Amino acid sequence: MLKIVFAFLITTILSSSAFAQFTSEDELTFITSGGNTNNKTYEFATRNSYKWPKNKFTLNGSYSRGESDGVLDDDNWTALLRFDHDLNSRLDIFVADFFESDQFKGFWARNNIDIGLQYKLANEEKLKVLIDAGYRYTRENFVQDEPDNHEHKLRFYSEVSYIYTKGIEAKYWVEYIPSLENSENYIVKMEPSLLTLINKTFTLKSAVLWEYENEPVEGRDQHDYKTTLSLIAKF
Repeated sequence: MLKIVFAFLITTILSSSAFAQFTSEDELTFITSGGNTNNKTYEFATRNSYKWPKNKFTLNGSYSRGESDGVLDDDNWTALLRFDHDLNSRLDIFVADFFESDQFKGFWARNNIDIGLQYKLANEEKLKVLIDAGYRYTRENFVQDEPDNHEHKLRFYSEVSYIYTKGIEAKYWVEYIPSLENSENYIVKMEPSLLTLINKTFTLKSAVLWEYENEPVEGRDQHDYKTTLSLIAKF
């Protein structure tokens, strides 16, 4: 069955190649400090999409590594593979596989399989508003010697972007992931950001990412936040 699905997708891509559009966006952050403390943080993110009539493939990834006084205190990565199909001008259906790894949050690997709908509340030149809603299946492999965790969840996501003037854009997204098996187990993430266009290729991004996990892995904090100033290259 999987072979048939993949064969269908490949055939569809090839037959629509004349109408396809590929976009790529890469983000780089490097922070270093010296004196009383010696900190180094490296972050890289890439966002890629391949569009053709009524369909879109997305392949995203990120990696972050940080050291404080020569001791590793940040090491995580993510990878996302997602397929969207337009049902009409406002409504999409999607399937996705989202991988995470963060040993300092207590898990070596967290695999999230999603299926859901995306609805565009606004899709204008200056204002865009969208909502995702769907089901998520999660499997976690912990740093501590514990059995893998399997869990059924829901996922809700909303994003708003607004262009104030030419070259200045504000964006805000929030994500809520409750467990279907334990009402006390949920995750909330949000990120406000401001993007300033430097030229046709480069954009400066300032952002604050905040995450709250109500029942984190034992011994880990519930809250995480990160403030970044990044350079984005669009192709």
